[in-house]
Amino acid sequence: RTGKARPERAAPADGAGPGTSAGGPSPADGAGPGTSAGGPSPATKGDYEQAAKFLQAMKKLRGEVEKNCDYVGKTFAEEARKIHYGEVEPHNIYGETSPEDARALDEEGVEFGVLPWPDRKDS
Repeated sequence: RTGKARPERAAPADGAGPGTSAGGPSPADGAGPGTSAGGPSPATKGDYEQAAKFLQAMKKLRGEVEKNCDYVGKTFAEEARKIHYGEVEPHNIYGETSPEDARALDEEGVEFGVLPWPDRKDS
């Protein structure tokens, strides 16, 4: 092996993939922030403002990733391995991969990150 690559990875917009919580407690289960034993508490103006700031930050991050990284689509795992094993020059990439391929990359020691990927449009 040669030096480690640092490819970037973005989760699909639908939230599927290794960046999502699988099997853990969710707000629907009555667990997590803003909940109580009796169920979720109503959202406050501050909650909406905080969510809006987070979404704005994620959109800015998406723009930076798109500006500074090469999109490799569904070949992310293959391209990340090529970078990791020195088969190609290190460069920043982003794309999609399956949860299984993400686990395999992690087991191989390939460094990557999982990012939430907001839609471009405001909802």
